[in-house]
Amino acid sequence: MSDYIKKLTDEELNDFTQRVVVQLEPNLTQQVMSIIYELSQYRDKIKNGTLMELPCKVGQWVYVPWCWDGEQGVANVRVEEIHFYDTQMHYMFFIDMESDDRSFDQEFGGWKIDESIGKTVFLTKAEAENKLEELRGE
Repeated sequence: MSDYIKKLTDEELNDFTQRVVVQLEPNLTQQVMSIIYELSQYRDKIKNGTLMELPCKVGQWVYVPWCWDGEQGVANVRVEEIHFYDTQMHYMFFIDMESDDRSFDQEFGGWKIDESIGKTVFLTKAEAENKLEELRGE
């Protein structure tokens, strides 16, 4: 996450704020100060390791290659919930599993994020289809 921002010291941030505010029209000063404050809060969360970047969001469709009883396909799976356990996010729970090739009886399942994204659960259908082709080769 820290790669996304240039790390400014508190002194640099204060200096920047003062220079920007002096050049603004009075009615914009409060808006800019609010934005700078919010950015500093994000910076502090990144610095403290308390801001997390999720690989996907609730409501997003992800894709899971499947093989069952001689059949294969890619299931479209909608992220319904993301849970945190032991102060770490490591499970995503899904519902509404669909596939062009087959209907699923299972309505609810979960995967460990660190063990599944890019391995068994994919963010694009193309990635899931590539993995399915790879599995067919094995």
